[in-house]
This record gives sequence, structure tokens and C-alpha cells, in this order.
Amino acid sequence: MQSIEVILFGKGIGESVLLNCGNNHWIVIDCCMNLENSLPAPLEYLRSKGLSEDSIKQIVISHFHNDHIVGMNQLIQVCPNADVFVSKALSIGESLRFFAFQSTQTQKTQIENGLSEFIKVSNILESRNKSYKKVSSDQLLYQDRINKMQIYALSPSDQDCRNTENAFQRLLFQCNESSVPAISKNTTNHNCITVLVSTQFMDNPKNDVLLGADLEITKDINSGWDSVVNCTASPDKSVKVFKIPHHGSQTAYHPTTWDKCMLPESIGILTTYDSSSLPREEYLQRYKGLTTELYSTTVPKCIAKKEKSAISRKIDKIILEHSKTVIRVSEKTKKQFGYIRVGKTHTEVDYTVELFGDAISINEQY
Repeated sequence: MQSIEVILFGKGIGESVLLNCGNNHWIVIDCCMNLENSLPAPLEYLRSKGLSEDSIKQIVISHFHNDHIVGMNQLIQVCPNADVFVSKALSIGESLRFFAFQSTQTQKTQIENGLSEFIKVSNILESRNKSYKKVSSDQLLYQDRINKMQIYALSPSDQDCRNTENAFQRLLFQCNESSVPAISKNTTNHNCITVLVSTQFMDNPKNDVLLGADLEITKDINSGWDSVVNCTASPDKSVKVFKIPHHGSQTAYHPTTWDKCMLPESIGILTTYDSSSLPREEYLQRYKGLTTELYSTTVPKCIAKKEKSAISRKIDKIILEHSKTVIRVSEKTKKQFGYIRVGKTHTEVDYTVELFGDAISINEQY
């Protein structure tokens, strides 16, 4: 039966997407760990459903930030037959030379940006005499001709690849035995892989899924989200489910994407990034206004803070009303691993959304 299933994992810092394309073909995009059992989140999910890791046919590394790549080497280790895809903008010769130079250092930069994890992944593939596949915009990643499903990469653009090549050339020029410059986090975001799942269901062809990774807007119309909306495979008002990019941050909000690609009645899903308090309330309100349903894998800090303040005020009122000897005890609750499942078969009119762990509906909060 033709179907599409998207599972988004998040735990406050960490993000991964699992796609079920049917016919026992699963695709993993990025990785994070389920700390409750120290397993990569997509691997733990499949095993909980009685499925083997052999079900994972393709693994996409959108970019090399820690919150998108931790556990990736463990996942690839148990999936020897899966094809691994990496952004072309981060797999060019200049970048690999820079990573190799940087990996010999013991500075903090080796830990940042997921570099140590990427080196482990590279070593695993090298030991198998296997290489990753380079990805750029308008590239077909998967196709099911019978069910008319196609999965495309919409970024990085050719311009982003050229810009990155030049940037790494400059970084290499600055390298010496005692000093290795750090990689700009923003540059890495601009070069990440965004994915479009185009599902031509017989009852309604407008059921596409757009997975935005951490892509941001730039000042160059041939870069970032501007390049996505202008590439050949860009969707035209057909996206029903949008994994909102970069944890709902201001830098990832691109009005043209919403106008050109999204259906008026769409579902937004996102992950939080607690250390930067993302997403902030202003943008939650904005995304809520742009979607009919909005969900988060964990409770955003702005909402948690409101809930805590409300509880605190109630406690203060009780203390004042009863006794000055009452002592307030604040119990810290353990955050659960959260994930969102969005699925649809060819016989269903709409997508079904299921929430697990700390995942919440933003609509119910405002």
C-alpha cells in the first residue's frame, strides 16, 4: 500500500528524521541519541517496531553540527549496506583537506561542528572501501516509479558550493602547525541538505513533505532559501508537511518559501534548541499563524517558562493564604525524549499526527 511516514526526533538539543517510503525502504536524515538507552534515535525506533537495521537503505547527513550528527557513526556501523549522502559543499577537496588538517590538532575546534563524528564516519566508510555520495540541489535521491514517489535534495546550490570552496581555500591558507581557524557555524548551515518528498497520491497530489534541516536565508539570491525556491525541483504550493528549519529561528524564516511552496492548510513540525532558547515566542506565534497545525518534539523554553511562572504564582498565593512556615519545594522533572509521527496512506485524505514523550501541540498552548 502506498504510504508516507515521517518521524521527527528531538530532545532539546539533537535532531533526526526517519522516512518510511514503503517496501521496507527507510531513509535516515541526521542523527541524535536517545539517552534513555544510548542508541541512535532512528535505530531504536525501528527496533522497537520489530524492524531490522537492514531496513535503512539511505543515510543523509545534512551538515556536521553536533545536534545533527551525534551517534551517526554508530548508526552507519550497523548499516553496512546503506548509501551515505553528504552535502557537496562540505565534501569538496578543499573542505576535506581542511578537516584532515584540523583532525590532527587537539584544540577545541576538533570537537565543535561535529568534526570528530564526521571523522569516525569517514573512517568507517574507508574501512569498507566505500565512499559517501555528494549531494547538491535538484538531485534525485530516491524514486519509486510504481507509487510515483520521488525524493529530491533542494540544496546546497551551485553558488553555495562555489562559495564554500573559496572559503575553505582561505581557511587552508591560514592553517599552520600551531593554529587552525574555526569553521563558521553559519557557513555550515548555508550548505546543508534540504529534502523534498514528492508523493503523487492518486486522490490528491498535493501532499509533499519539505524537510528544512538548518538552512537559513542569506544576502545572495543564489544561496540558502532563495536558491531553494528557484531550483527546478522546488515545490509549487504542494507542501502539506514542513519540518521548519533551524529550530524555528529568525534566520530561517523565508516568506517566499511559505508563499510559493506551502499549501494554505499545512502542518508544521520542529525541534527545539534549548541552549539558545529556540524557538522564541515571536516566531512560534508567526509559524502558528502560517499553519493549521504546529507541533514541537519538546516543550520550547518560552512555553516552559510561562508554565513555571504560572505554577510559581499559584504556590506563592497558597503560601500567603495559609502559613509563613510553608516551604516551597521545586522538583525538577526529567525531560522525556520526544518525537512526532506524521503519516498518510493513499486511502486517507489527511495526514495523521501522533505525539510521543515530550512532544506537544503548539496550538494548544496559545
